[in-house]
Amino acid sequence: MSEDTEKANLLAVGILDVLSPAVKEVDTKVNEVRKSQVVLSDQIDRLAAELRGLSDKQRVPVDLDMYIEKLTNSRKRIVVVSDILQNVQWRVANLYIEEGLSRRCRSQHDRMGQILN
Repeated sequence: MSEDTEKANLLAVGILDVLSPAVKEVDTKVNEVRKSQVVLSDQIDRLAAELRGLSDKQRVPVDLDMYIEKLTNSRKRIVVVSDILQNVQWRVANLYIEEGLSRRCRSQHDRMGQILN
């Protein structure tokens, strides 16, 4: 392995070691956000159903359809954001898997080089 390649590998490992705790923390926060979005989405569905029921049962002086539509649009946006967060989590997980495999391959390569030398 050339000296430049070795330095690049050390730099990559160093950067990963520095960023890894932050990425793990962000991943944890993303999980928490996704869970709260599921709860919020369920609450929006319940509220919209209650408003529809209220609107259907009684003559309400305020047109609730506009508010029901706003709630529905908010729920759609929450689903979109949740999907984006899920994709980000999958990508981060794949990076960890790839880095883990890469580290294993490098250490096996280094061991083989030591054995052969």
